Amino acid sequence: MLKKIGIGCGAVVAIIVSVAGSGNGEDAQRPGVSPTPVPTPLTVTARQIFEDYEANEVAAESRYEGNWALITGTISSITEAGSQYDVKLETAKLFSVSNVVCKVDKEYDAEILSLTAGQTITVLGKIRGRAVIDFNVDECRVQ
Repeated sequence: MLKKIGIGCGAVVAIIVSVAGSGNGEDAQRPGVSPTPVPTPLTVTARQIFEDYEANEVAAESRYEGNWALITGTISSITEAGSQYDVKLETAKLFSVSNVVCKVDKEYDAEILSLTAGQTITVLGKIRGRAVIDFNVDECRVQ
């Protein structure tokens, strides 16, 4: 009876090792197995994000929040915020206080040092959503 249990356990261990070893990134190279697709980012302007939230906040949240986007806008300011830079893009009319705030990690400071207020840029980032006045975008990279 002990030999049967030992053999059964050995077979289970072999199966587990086999399954665990299959997650090493080789799936994309095996025939019939496709890699996980990366979603295509939305393409939008900072002004359009603002206008969509003003027109219907529920619909805008559904469209934008949690999604990656290429966002084009004019820089209103660049500030340091802890371990990140906040690159604020203008959103609307002349006297609006709302901005799209792109959070850029400090490891990309070379990109930030070359930017100026009034410059039009495009960033790739993950839209977190509206926070009282501003629209926050995480993990941004200047394109």
